[in-house]
Amino acid sequence: MVFKADLHTHTHFSDGYLSVESLLKKASSRNIKILSITDHDTLEGYAQAVTLSSQYNVLVIPGIELSTQYEGYEVHVLGYYFDYKNKVLSGYIRHFSEKRISRAEAIIENLKALGIEITIEDVLNEAKFGNIGRPHIARALVRKKIVKNFGEAFRNYLGNNNPVNEPKFTLSPEEGIGLIKDAGGVAFLAHPGDFPEEFLEVLFARGFDGIEAIHPSHTSPVTSRLIRFAKEKGVPFSGGSDFHASNERDESNFGKYFLNEDMFRSFNSIRAHPAISES
Repeated sequence: MVFKADLHTHTHFSDGYLSVESLLKKASSRNIKILSITDHDTLEGYAQAVTLSSQYNVLVIPGIELSTQYEGYEVHVLGYYFDYKNKVLSGYIRHFSEKRISRAEAIIENLKALGIEITIEDVLNEAKFGNIGRPHIARALVRKKIVKNFGEAFRNYLGNNNPVNEPKFTLSPEEGIGLIKDAGGVAFLAHPGDFPEEFLEVLFARGFDGIEAIHPSHTSPVTSRLIRFAKEKGVPFSGGSDFHASNERDESNFGKYFLNEDMFRSFNSIRAHPAISES
């Protein structure tokens, strides 16, 4: 049986569709032995997984995906092996959640100015357990039949360059990396395949411990280039499906994009962790 470690997944606590238990059950059915729930700017999913993972024979390692910006680019920071009860990190997460709600309220007001009536309650109903984001506003617009689908919602209203949109609160990469490292963790640059080589060099110099090489958005040549980059820097690479359970393609990616045993051993060498050494 092929060893699989998926270090990039999402639950309904951020912008995924599955509960933690449903994700663990699906991971087990696809022979994924090691999983990291890397929800956006929240640790609620991991906290639940700690108590449930043994039921499904899946080892869950601490994970999070922080949103940062650098020179106009959105840069995501994947954090692993941190103390998920760290007070500074927990304080940031609370602050970020408040900022997300404020942003959603501002976007809703902008929509109202165009005669489009949705409420914060509509959006909260779509988010359910998770932090509010534009995908939840898009879902509310679809549910109310104001738009036909996500693409139309972002194209007509929620896209980055649309005046209805509001800038989101973000950190710099250094700040995001600092939060992870101050909590005892390690920071990886998420899905960097679209970044030019010279920009990748600049970003990596912000203090990352490694990069995500295996990802559904990366072609085989891109994956090979990123693995080479990691080897040249003498750092490990991570990988995963970036699973959200949002569509059929996403479903097929779960169990298809992963670290094999040798890759995971290399990744794991960056951080001694009791749960891993006992497994």
